[in-house]
Amino acid sequence: ILLGPELGIFISIGVSIFLVIQHTSLPHIAILGRDPDNNKYRDVKQYPNAEKIDGILIVRIEEPLYFANIEQIKDMLSRIERLGSHVAHPAEEKVLPPLSGIIIHARYIPEMDSSAVQVLSEMMADFHARNIFVCFVKLQEALKVDFLASGIIGTLGGNRLFASTEEAVEYVLERKKRNEEVKIDFSIGSPLDLQRKRKVNREDIN
Repeated sequence: ILLGPELGIFISIGVSIFLVIQHTSLPHIAILGRDPDNNKYRDVKQYPNAEKIDGILIVRIEEPLYFANIEQIKDMLSRIERLGSHVAHPAEEKVLPPLSGIIIHARYIPEMDSSAVQVLSEMMADFHARNIFVCFVKLQEALKVDFLASGIIGTLGGNRLFASTEEAVEYVLERKKRNEEVKIDFSIGSPLDLQRKRKVNREDIN
């Protein structure tokens, strides 16, 4: 009589441990590219004809984010940035175009704990310091509250939440274009020169 319930408990514990180990050791991240046949964004591993967008990393995370796997996710994103793939060996380092943006497709992230939100906030701040714009696509409404409460979006500025991948790509590309135009303006002269020119222009107007 006792063997049945006890066996069920042990099986439940075993399955729970297996799921935790699986999510911790093998978080699933897909790199997305644009399918030229229909302009949809698909896993480049499953759809080899899907084309990556130069300077933009688009990834789809299909796991709940929590304390046990967020560091793995962080490491995988770092590998993709440096090596082009989260499964690449460090010895396979390639010369990749610099990133201007990272788009995280979040539709299949069912939950996110406070540890994950904290690490994501730190990651976004680090990318921001390197002029890499990070945003999210289809983040579930239930997760937006805690994520927005972290304050990271308000601190970094810019639109960080999008309804579609295409909207996010267009935003990042436009932002990149504006930044390049600013760089060209500064290349014309030093910031001090620009300040002097603005002062002269104001005096001319007056």
